[in-house]
Amino acid sequence: MTHILIVESSSPSVAELRRSHQRSAPQNFTRVFQSVDPDVRVTTREPYINPLKPSDLDGVDGVVLTGQGDPWAADDLKAEPIRQACEVVFEQAKPSIGVCFGLQIATVVLGGKIVASPNGFETGIAKQIHLTSEVKSHPMMQHRKCGFSVACGHRDEVTEMPKGAVLLASNSHTQVQAKSYAKGPVDFWGIQYHPEVAPSTIAAAFREGKSMFSSSAPPLEDLARVEHDAQAAARLGCSVDDFVLSTRTRELTNWLTYVQSKIG
Repeated sequence: MTHILIVESSSPSVAELRRSHQRSAPQNFTRVFQSVDPDVRVTTREPYINPLKPSDLDGVDGVVLTGQGDPWAADDLKAEPIRQACEVVFEQAKPSIGVCFGLQIATVVLGGKIVASPNGFETGIAKQIHLTSEVKSHPMMQHRKCGFSVACGHRDEVTEMPKGAVLLASNSHTQVQAKSYAKGPVDFWGIQYHPEVAPSTIAAAFREGKSMFSSSAPPLEDLARVEHDAQAAARLGCSVDDFVLSTRTRELTNWLTYVQSKIG
């Protein structure tokens, strides 16, 4: 049985609010992984409540560093508990994947840099993501096609990758949409967008409460319908085909397959 540990990057109050709506990061990732393999065991740790310890990784096959819903950046002092958790994961040589804030946390820990994007927030859908030539030798983007779109929501972005990192995907808004890093004990995949959620989930979140992304959100009716309404998708500059479950979750299912290949 594959054991995946999810590191919840949101503060306790944000995490609890999201859990109450059944859309916390661990819940979202668990649904994806168990749709592929119902026998996957998933556990969660919240470093803002209890620091992650090396012993927490005993028997763990892979680790997810999630996005977060708090206003501070990955290099802020307030994010130190998540950076420390990331360091423990790397020191224990566990395959890991970071999404949005998780990508940014790993970037900072590995010596790279992040800033608030000069292009502003990328909200709702990251569009026209193009693959680099390096994907031919990397399993993250297997079965992905250039020009895909996927759910997103971020203010910050990577401006300087850690030395040795490999760029795998970009778009016109954010240069580093996906990257990998494999050096020493670190085996990390990072993505800036959110394959674990559907656009309709993001639309529902905007309707349920205030968000720093609200002012930059696309029309919520279109965002809620983009997965099945071709006209709504066209207005948003994407395709309904982008959001078929097996397509939108591609990086996560590729990662799970990769982790399972390492077991035993």
